[in-house]
Amino acid sequence: MNRLKWLVIFVGFCSALNAQIKDEAYYFDISKALGYYYGVELSNNLIQEKFRDLAQKSMMAQLKFSLAHEKSVDVMESEIASYLEVTRSEFREHVISKAFSQLGIESLSYAEASAFLNNFEDERIFGRHELYKEFVQILLSHNPDYKNYPIKEFLDDYRDILSSSNHPKGRGLDLTMEYPLSWSAQEGKRPNVLKLVRSKDKSCGFSIIIKDILKMIGVEESTLNREDRKYFLSGQFAKEFFDEEVNYNYGKEMMIGMGFEEYSNFSFDKTKIDGQDAAVVKATGILNRGGIELKVHSINYIVVYKNYMINLGFMINSFENNLPKEQRKYEVLCEQIAASMIFVDKWRD
Repeated sequence: MNRLKWLVIFVGFCSALNAQIKDEAYYFDISKALGYYYGVELSNNLIQEKFRDLAQKSMMAQLKFSLAHEKSVDVMESEIASYLEVTRSEFREHVISKAFSQLGIESLSYAEASAFLNNFEDERIFGRHELYKEFVQILLSHNPDYKNYPIKEFLDDYRDILSSSNHPKGRGLDLTMEYPLSWSAQEGKRPNVLKLVRSKDKSCGFSIIIKDILKMIGVEESTLNREDRKYFLSGQFAKEFFDEEVNYNYGKEMMIGMGFEEYSNFSFDKTKIDGQDAAVVKATGILNRGGIELKVHSINYIVVYKNYMINLGFMINSFENNLPKEQRKYEVLCEQIAASMIFVDKWRD
């Protein structure tokens, strides 16, 4: 049986429950992830029964899969069973038994079983495959450990990659960085914003802006002679520009430009990211967005590389009016995301 068909059947059985539930989008996500989990579990059980020489590999695969995602499943099963007013075991048994009776499991071939186990951990546990990524993201977003300690998801290597390569707002820069897999990314609406990435609960997010310094100062690269072009694209220019332009006053002006009506706990420090000079500007203040006042903690990393200025800006907010708590949850993770920034062409040149 085709691997995709296995998945679709289980998702279909679970999603049919949505008619009984109020928040269709939320519970449809839960049903998809549970369908995925049950499908993997039942597939491994079947492989162990049918193919003796694959049994041990399948058992280890299922053990790793369960250890990775069973906490999320516990939470999701409890939620959906509560809404359906059944026990978790009743819900699980009903869904799996109905699916099992219509799967035609005898058609699973040895080749399909082998393919199912191939790259199992990378693809099915960590979601590094376009077919499984969405389901793993949903599982991660319901993991209580990751909800309470978001940095743990990142440190456990559940990560997605943002790349500026071939992006129209990348200005020709080849840059990559990593962020938690459960977070969502969307195109930036403003002209200079490459991407906007946010946590599932929307309490933390970041945007990345890439600017060409030559255009900022009114210089066309095509008009430069060979010597000037070499200078502007060198580390020397980047260092001189950073030392002269990126300073404490620049950080203060940045806060005004971002629209802070008032702010406190301002700090400006210099650091390095991927070996490049960088500054980190932090402040806590009030932003007015659409007539709504938001108290946020802002963290901005400014990096100068060759003729580029990169601004990686994080915003931490609280929907429970407890900003210090959200800062403790997310601030170290923000540092880790910033530290993951790599200038790809630097290592390729």
